[in-house]
Amino acid sequence: MLLSEIITVDCIHVGYTPEGATKSSVIRDLVGLLAGARGLDGEQRQAVEEAILAREAQKPTGIGRGVAVPHGKNERVKGVLGLLALCAEGEGVEFGAKDGQPAHFVVLMVSDFNTSKEHVAALAQITRLLQKPGFVDGLAGKDAAAVHALLRDHEAAL
Repeated sequence: MLLSEIITVDCIHVGYTPEGATKSSVIRDLVGLLAGARGLDGEQRQAVEEAILAREAQKPTGIGRGVAVPHGKNERVKGVLGLLALCAEGEGVEFGAKDGQPAHFVVLMVSDFNTSKEHVAALAQITRLLQKPGFVDGLAGKDAAAVHALLRDHEAAL
C-alpha cells in the first residue's frame, strides 16, 4: 500500500494552525479532521483519539527536524488511515523530539490490528520519504493537490 493511497488529497491540510498549545489538543483536532474526511462516527473518532493519545503517552512521536508521526491502532477502524498537516508559517507543536524542535510537518496515522504489516510499512515509507533531501522543504507554498502529487512522485522512488 502506498502512502499516497493512505493520505489522499482530502486528508492533506496545508497552512494548518494548531488548535491549542498542546500536542493532545492538536491530536484531537487532527483526528477530528481525519474523522470528517473519512466519515468516522463519534465512537470511532473517540476510539482513534484514545489509541493515538495512549501511544503518544508511551513514547513521544516527534522524530526531529520539525516532523512528528503520531499514530496508533484500534479495532474501530478498518485498514490504514492517514492525514498530513503542514503547519502555517511560524506555527508548530512540541511533540517531544530529541532535537527539541517543534513539529511543523505532522503525519497522523491509525490502523486496525489486522493491518499491522501495512501500518509498519506506511511508517517505514514516511521515514524514508522524510530522509529524502529537500522533500519537506519542497512542500512549502504548495496546495493539497500539489503536496499529494509530490508525495506520489517521491514515493515511486522509494
